[in-house]
Amino acid sequence: PNDKKWRGTEISVLIEGNWASYKAKLLRYLKLIAIITPYASFDFRYVAEDERNYLHHHFSRRTDQMPPPPQVSKHHPSDVDLELLKKIILLTHQRKLHQFLCKEFSNITPDYAERIIKELKSDAKDTSIDRNTAPKQMNEKQILRL
Repeated sequence: PNDKKWRGTEISVLIEGNWASYKAKLLRYLKLIAIITPYASFDFRYVAEDERNYLHHHFSRRTDQMPPPPQVSKHHPSDVDLELLKKIILLTHQRKLHQFLCKEFSNITPDYAERIIKELKSDAKDTSIDRNTAPKQMNEKQILRL
């Protein structure tokens, strides 16, 4: 029954094991959850077979202001592996490699993109890349070099 008209989620978990040895760890974990979610309030109830061991702990809301929704961030070049690069290329709307590097990755300025492209130039026709190369038209060797 929801006599107090609260909103949210109720979760019931059956814990088997030595409650005495895990009680402190579980309460510490819940305290950390309360710290990172200051806009939420929640209750923890441990219902034991013996009423003397019953435990109720309330974690109060510390703010009524919700944080702004997270923003989509660009990938940092050092965090991108080959598979992710292929996926970014597949999803991009950029038609030129220079634009692709500047728009799809964080911390790549136009000058830095030019430097990257200059370093990627090659005499070999199948691996040569320039600023106007279309990302979606790049072959496996070109993507690997990038």
